[in-house]
Amino acid sequence: MSLNKTEKALRNEEMTIKDVIIIGGGPAGMAAAISLKNQGISEVLIIEREAVLGGILPQCIHDGFGLIRFGKNMTGPEYADIYERRLLEKGISYLVGAAVTSIKQTDIETNADDDSNSDDDSNSDAEEDSRSGFLKQVTVSSAQGTAHYLTKAVILATGCRERARGALRIPGTRPAGIYTAGTAQNFINLRNLMPGKRIVILGSGDIGLIMARRLTLEGAEVVAVIEKEKAAGGLPRNVKQCLTDFNIPLILGATITDIKGVNRISAVSVCNLLEDGRINEESFRDYSCDTLILSVGLIPEVETGLTAGIALDEKTAEPLADQEGQTTVDGIFVCGNARYVHDLVDDVSTEAESLGVTVANYIKSGCFTLQDSSDYKENFKTLKVQRTANRPKSLEPNTMICLLCPNSCAISYVFPKTLEFEESKREDTKRGAIKFEESELIETMDNFEITGAMCGKGEEYVRRELISPMRILTSSVRVLGGGKEIVSVRTTSGIPKGQIFEAMEKVKALKVVAPVEIGQIVEKDFMTFGVDLIATSKVL
Repeated sequence: MSLNKTEKALRNEEMTIKDVIIIGGGPAGMAAAISLKNQGISEVLIIEREAVLGGILPQCIHDGFGLIRFGKNMTGPEYADIYERRLLEKGISYLVGAAVTSIKQTDIETNADDDSNSDDDSNSDAEEDSRSGFLKQVTVSSAQGTAHYLTKAVILATGCRERARGALRIPGTRPAGIYTAGTAQNFINLRNLMPGKRIVILGSGDIGLIMARRLTLEGAEVVAVIEKEKAAGGLPRNVKQCLTDFNIPLILGATITDIKGVNRISAVSVCNLLEDGRINEESFRDYSCDTLILSVGLIPEVETGLTAGIALDEKTAEPLADQEGQTTVDGIFVCGNARYVHDLVDDVSTEAESLGVTVANYIKSGCFTLQDSSDYKENFKTLKVQRTANRPKSLEPNTMICLLCPNSCAISYVFPKTLEFEESKREDTKRGAIKFEESELIETMDNFEITGAMCGKGEEYVRRELISPMRILTSSVRVLGGGKEIVSVRTTSGIPKGQIFEAMEKVKALKVVAPVEIGQIVEKDFMTFGVDLIATSKVL
């Protein structure tokens, strides 16, 4: 096909040509774009349907991000800000508030630079090899209208979506007060709205666990977290710091069988499950509540890719892709949670950067060879085993989960003989910590026998947890005179766990005047803990 015909098509359809269009401006999309730019691919465009970049990260105001990628603990908005700044530095184009409605193959070749007569559609070589590099047409809808782009490659970085009640087929009425965990998170962290006061959570995924803590700190009563499996679905560190720390019951091997209420949910019926998954009809009991939060799994959101004909795995609904991330449609790639649901955003970024190199090579070579997708599946299984191998089903006495990183090491400890106190000299508190006289522990802590830690920080954590448990506090503070009502905040390091609720009352009383920048000190030496309370998002 001649270059003249390409120019004619662009002129007639008012299209703009790009090297790569990335659908999704979350952590995967931004990391892929930066990687492409580093590989010399200049014409890259990110299309994001939300009003800001970052994907889900702006509403994830809890800490735990960046521990592997950057070696420091930060919140979702802080993590997203790092990549947004890099995008701006490299001059990468992006559209926000825009949605891709379709992806179509065209008959315009990417390497159309010769004068051969390409109007002959009977060219057998072109028909036999559809992989010779045809441009894709991407249609985008926004408040400005509909736009069409031609691109050599498309990257699906669209993330994932939550399973809702309809996918669970729970019997009962359809009252108000039923939310997915992500929706509840959006309400409280971005809109300053409490979804309810007495809450039951179905499912123990990480978002559900994190919301159990967040709602408790904001004054709600989380009655129980109910999980059908025999172990929690989220990271062990989240079970520890979100449920155990606050005495929130985790009911395993059970599910909700009925929802009650007329205008608003009033109760749920819960029953245990037998070994074969059937309901134990003798175990029914009701839990009164005004809110039900569903944290029952995530599904890759690749509906846009379906318009181009990509294939999905019949069992998992994940897009079929080879080891390099190319789908079953030539020139369409997938990464991040759109490929499969990752435990950590750090892994999403790493995978997306690798894909950026792959797509750059694809564009430079003009041809790419699909690999057997079964190879990808085997690698995926290996990755999941590596991430979950050190997750204990239950903890033995004198064993604790380390909270310092996502490895969630189960660390065992044995007290030295000099610390064999009488029962009267130690106290089992409701927070699950054993209190000793700090001076006595410090004098002999080098004699502790500690096993199971994958790094030296684990031993340090155990000793500190026994002496004085510390937790980073994340929350939000009211903003005066800004475009948003609240701004997310965190302490720069841990504060005493036993004073978390007292600290929350202090946070609720604080106000900050806009504009607010990320990292800005909201209160120095917060509650004389020796740490600062800083903003983790920005408000203009």
